[in-house]
Amino acid sequence: MSYIEDFNSAVKLTNSLNLGDYECLKNTESSFFNDEERNKYLPKFLKNKGWDIRDLKLEGECLTIHYNMKKYIDEFFNVDSVLTIGYVECPKNGKKYYERIEVRRGYLNNNVDSSVGHKIHAWLTLPSAEILDFTYFSTEAAVDNTFKPYGSVIVEHGDEQNWHRYVPQLVGVEYLIKAGFVKSMN
Repeated sequence: MSYIEDFNSAVKLTNSLNLGDYECLKNTESSFFNDEERNKYLPKFLKNKGWDIRDLKLEGECLTIHYNMKKYIDEFFNVDSVLTIGYVECPKNGKKYYERIEVRRGYLNNNVDSSVGHKIHAWLTLPSAEILDFTYFSTEAAVDNTFKPYGSVIVEHGDEQNWHRYVPQLVGVEYLIKAGFVKSMN
């Protein structure tokens, strides 16, 4: 399946669970990442908002980082990005951060135990089906005990993934709050 098909399936499941009213993505040729002149200002923009990724603990913090960064990404690109929850599939290493959807749904009735590690990953999806992931490389660097890619950001279209594949399962902050992964800021 394509990224858009996976994302739209995640939207339909999320909506059916009454966790929001999200819209499916449509195929488009538009790209927010093609404007290199504008995009080179993204790190400076985030730093001015208090988010200098060089100073952040990024590994193992995908839920918190993307939950909190969403509003700044939305402002910068003038879009409504979607916090996307799922896993990463790698040809060599299989599924990373994978839990069956039944397990993820179960957290809605029995909140997660935050003292236990969970197999979950989150990133931001733009309306163009492009992905922003500020934490994947840093988490992998920490796991592999190497800091070579630490702080690198994945910025790509969901269907242009060569060495891996992002697979959305659910979307939105509502799931993270209701399942107990993050606390509501309200």
